Amino acid sequence: MASNVNNVSSSIYCKACGAANPVQASHCYACQQPLSNATTGNGARTNPLTGLLLPDVILYQRYRIREVLSTGDVSTVYKAEDIQLGNRLLALKEIGKNNQSTQEALEAIEESKREMLSLAALVHPNVPRIYDYFVENHRWYFVMDLLDGETLAAYLERTPYRSLPAEEVIDIGLQLATMLDYLHIRQSPLGFKDLTLDTLWRTPDGKLYLLDTGTIPPAAIMPESLYISSLGKVLRQLQTGKRAARSRLRIALPSRVRKQPRQSAPLDLLLRTMAHRDATKRPSSMGMVRQELQHLATQQMLATSRKRRIFSRRTFLILGGLTGLAGLNIGGTIYTYNAEDEVDAVAWSPDGTRLVVGKFWSNQVQAWDANTGQHVVNYSAPGLQGRVFAVIWLPDGTALAAGGESGLVWVWDAASGGILTTYSRHNGGVIALANSPNGKYIVSGGYDYTVQIWEVITGRTIVTYRGHRGGIGAVAWSPDGRYIASASFDKTVQIWEAAAGRTVFTYRGHTSDVYAVAWSPDGQHIASGGKDLTVQVWPVTFFAGDGQQQSSAIITYRGHTAAVQTVAWSPDNRTIASAAENVQLWNGLTGRHIFTYTGNDISAVKQVIGLAWSPNGRYIASGGMEGTVQVWKATNQGKRH
Repeated sequence: MASNVNNVSSSIYCKACGAANPVQASHCYACQQPLSNATTGNGARTNPLTGLLLPDVILYQRYRIREVLSTGDVSTVYKAEDIQLGNRLLALKEIGKNNQSTQEALEAIEESKREMLSLAALVHPNVPRIYDYFVENHRWYFVMDLLDGETLAAYLERTPYRSLPAEEVIDIGLQLATMLDYLHIRQSPLGFKDLTLDTLWRTPDGKLYLLDTGTIPPAAIMPESLYISSLGKVLRQLQTGKRAARSRLRIALPSRVRKQPRQSAPLDLLLRTMAHRDATKRPSSMGMVRQELQHLATQQMLATSRKRRIFSRRTFLILGGLTGLAGLNIGGTIYTYNAEDEVDAVAWSPDGTRLVVGKFWSNQVQAWDANTGQHVVNYSAPGLQGRVFAVIWLPDGTALAAGGESGLVWVWDAASGGILTTYSRHNGGVIALANSPNGKYIVSGGYDYTVQIWEVITGRTIVTYRGHRGGIGAVAWSPDGRYIASASFDKTVQIWEAAAGRTVFTYRGHTSDVYAVAWSPDGQHIASGGKDLTVQVWPVTFFAGDGQQQSSAIITYRGHTAAVQTVAWSPDNRTIASAAENVQLWNGLTGRHIFTYTGNDISAVKQVIGLAWSPNGRYIASGGMEGTVQVWKATNQGKRH
């Protein structure tokens, strides 16, 4: 028989321990004492006072009291030690009546107990752990983490300018956003009465905990936007330290003293958006807040790393180009990365510091330092077996995605390697991936003839496009985010609206399977290539307005002798790199051949599949059947004459 502990009016309370019991119960379910003298929700009896335990008193034959840490309305927290586990220090929360009226005490005691039981069900680094609970001497006790430190308000008061540098604000924001997102996803009954600097606890190592908690029924769970607003206000106060009286005082201080820690304009914009009065203009979810903060953290880390590397001899020689690369001609190989298997996909991180590779047979995606060729990290996932056809970075560089013959697409946190999302709506291998310019969505296509747009954070399908009659070889998102170009084994490239999935134009210039498609950076041209050995460049005016053909200006490049696997535009919009039996560079607007790179021709089967430009347009990474990735110079820019 379940006990209704949430409804004060339909319960009777044990006079010994204060536990709520069904009205028909004869003995307390918690302490087994008779309920003959118990009270109802309006009764006059409740449990005894708290805070009366003296040092060295031992409870539960295990926990020795050391001192009182704090006392509240219905509870006292002691510092104690576990004499059965090496005298480990911990916190012991005692719940009972202190200085409240009977009815108030009954309700507060029940809420406090529900809060502790809710905490015990959560496992998160920013939520205090509950190890045990028991009833003794007519009181409830909960065994918890002992948290050294101080409130965030006290910590801020001790800082030189009563404000924190951007990197520390971002770290605090990440901890709290991750924890709040965790609670929201699990629809935890644990709520937070007030998110302020006084209800946040900071340990000496910088870890944050929320202290002022309570429990709420599911119907009363606060909208996520309110938590986003509260978090934005807290972080904004940490960033600026603004309080009216203090601001007036600073006016009188010398300018040298008034100088505050350097702040970040992107962080400032994010916090203002989070705390916006109009809820519709705030980030749509705490997960999105976490993602934005992670992006800012990555940018801070990279900026710091660049400063530290400025006098690094190795970086000076490899990237500085003054003594090493400046003398290389176009096509000069910088280094070779041994992938140990056929390379199907290569992607360069947006900041140019890392490369990732998808291989023919592997249970992981490999990443390495783009400057040195040294291996950095492996990304793994359940179900990641067999061929990895596609890898992409999200635009902000905080995450990457891969799809393969298993039919799954995985999204990883780039820094930690943790899986953020697994997308499983395809019914066949996933060959092609691309992301929206804002990084919120991914478009994927493969052997099941469909192209699907889905949300990165949630994995929710937004649009499923079914216009093709063959497998999908490649997908590309227009720079303005409005259209998708999908290339198919049905010999067509189809242009369709990303928002609605409506077909705008079908290009039928190829005579066989189309394996590759790429949108020019300025959004004015599309390049497509495939099994007919050609790369064709055609203007977007083909589908302007009503979708009818408006131009006959097609450039057809016929330099290859094998099927074209990949095409990629240079960031400056001038050059196309196409991968087939080798990699060829040519002018995307005239079709004039510039250079042929044969560095991948080290195996009997000559087929280059993976291809990517560096973000600065100076280098190319290419790999294929030979099992290596070659990083080589793609331009004569900077060459000494």
